[in-house]
Amino acid sequence: MYFTKEEKAAMYYYFSHMALADGVVENSEIQLGAIIGAKIGITEEEMNLSSEYDVDKATPIISSMNFEKKELFASLLVFMMGVDGDISPNETFYWTLVCKACKLPNISLNEALRIGRNFLE
Repeated sequence: MYFTKEEKAAMYYYFSHMALADGVVENSEIQLGAIIGAKIGITEEEMNLSSEYDVDKATPIISSMNFEKKELFASLLVFMMGVDGDISPNETFYWTLVCKACKLPNISLNEALRIGRNFLE
């Protein structure tokens, strides 16, 4: 699946903020972020670009992605949310906000896990 530079930067923006949602960035979140970044092909340039993004810049980029990309993005956010073994209420709240703001598909957590697992394998 091909992602534009802007899409990768916007996804990285949201992945980074999900890792911060519970107030602590765990090593497992950093490791998963590196794996996701490698699978998607996020470059250092795109990581740096994401630091210039805010919610007003990232949200319309994600919102304009096609269904398949949005579904994968939502699924990978679920992985980022739970990789540390504890899903906090702040992470669940953040995931819900991102899903609504970015008009992500309404998928179950089990479906998100299946999609994410298939992508990361």
